Parts: sequence; structure tokens; C-alpha cells
Amino acid sequence: MKAYQSQLVAEYILEKNKGASVPAFEYDKDYTVNKNFVSDIEGYQSSSDGKKVIKIGTCGSADTFRAVQKVLDDENSGIYLDVVVFDAYNLPNEALNNGEIDLNSFQHKAYLENECKAQGYDLTAIGDTSSAPLTLYSKKVNSLKALKELAGKKED
Repeated sequence: MKAYQSQLVAEYILEKNKGASVPAFEYDKDYTVNKNFVSDIEGYQSSSDGKKVIKIGTCGSADTFRAVQKVLDDENSGIYLDVVVFDAYNLPNEALNNGEIDLNSFQHKAYLENECKAQGYDLTAIGDTSSAPLTLYSKKVNSLKALKELAGKKED
């Protein structure tokens, strides 16, 4: 978790996603990066040679784990992340529960709690990674005030 919750990873999340995703951990908001920062991270290559391999499951993009791997390598941690990308949200928890992967990172805590209850999994959240702010979209309204009015609630 320490490598994920690092300043370099925070900067990568912010620069790569331009506000579509934000770090869910403390970081220095006053930072500067060079113009090639994102492409340098995306081009980063590591090797599992001589390292303990940790399999981590995710859904969607696994780009952030290149930044995490760079931090791990810069710290000479001896850890290599083997990122497994799943194409359905029910699969990473099942794989973790079955021992096919060591960690996963793709869900919020409420989803994890519901999955554990529904499937009988004994999984524990060990830290926060990033958060993707969700946005409302509509063809019918263009403001929260209009949405309230559509729902029959008048603004005072």
C-alpha cells in the first residue's frame, strides 16, 4: 500500500486522468511534473527477475500499476506486480477468494461488503487507492434545480 499511496502515483493519477480519477489518500497538491511525465510512466518496463511476484486483479485500466511498479523498483523492494485485468466485476473477488490472485483493486467498500455477504467471501479492505467521481448526465434537465423540479420538489 505504501508504494500505491505515494506522491509519484498521486501525480500520475491526477495528470493521466485530468480529474476523472483522484487519489483516495494524502498527497502534496502543490507539485510540478515535466511534460513527458505520463508517457515516461506509461513506457516504464520492469522485470520479475529475482523479485517476489504479487498477482493483483483489477477491472478496466491497469495503467496506474506501472507507476506503482516504478515506486517499488525505485525503493528496491524486490516486489514485481503481475497485473491481471478482468473483464467482469464479479471475477476479481472470486479469483482472490480462490487464491488465484494475491490482491485486487477495483471496487468501493460497499461493493466489497455486499460481495462478501452474498458470496460468503472472507476478504478485507487493506487500504484506499483512487476514486473516480461519478457524474450525473441527462437529456431532460441541465441543472440540479431542474432535476429537483422534475422530481416534483420545488426549491425554496
